Amino acid sequence: MAQSASVGADLLRIGIFADLRRHHGAYRQVRELDVQSSLEDAAALAALVHGLAARALESAPAKELPSEAIAESSFRASRDGVEATILHEGGLRPLRKVARATVESVAGHARELGSADALEGVERILREGGGAARQRAAAERGGAEELLAQLVRDTEASPWQT
Repeated sequence: MAQSASVGADLLRIGIFADLRRHHGAYRQVRELDVQSSLEDAAALAALVHGLAARALESAPAKELPSEAIAESSFRASRDGVEATILHEGGLRPLRKVARATVESVAGHARELGSADALEGVERILREGGGAARQRAAAERGGAEELLAQLVRDTEASPWQT
């Protein structure tokens, strides 16, 4: 249980404000992954969670963040996406910087787990923005019709198609 709390704290620190809930006893459920319109984004975030979980098994549990800090950082990330500043190590830090440091800290675990390629997708999200940014841009370009077309493109696209 302590290890899953540590993974949750790490996710919150980097701005992936996953709805991390206790689910069926000792298991944890990360709800952020079920809202991705892009398979590539979902795979990147899953690789990150997988790496954080592996790291948590080898380290002391992370200190719990106050709920107010989590709520404020969550609001900032929801509003500003990858441009957000979030609470990290006692101050506001750029989400991109915190996320990159976190990805670097789990890269070895990702290699061991066979998810290093998927983990690289986090850098793409940080560089290009996530699904919400794509959806806002599509809506600005062409309203609801373009937004729906973008969702279809994101959902159908797969980096693993042959």
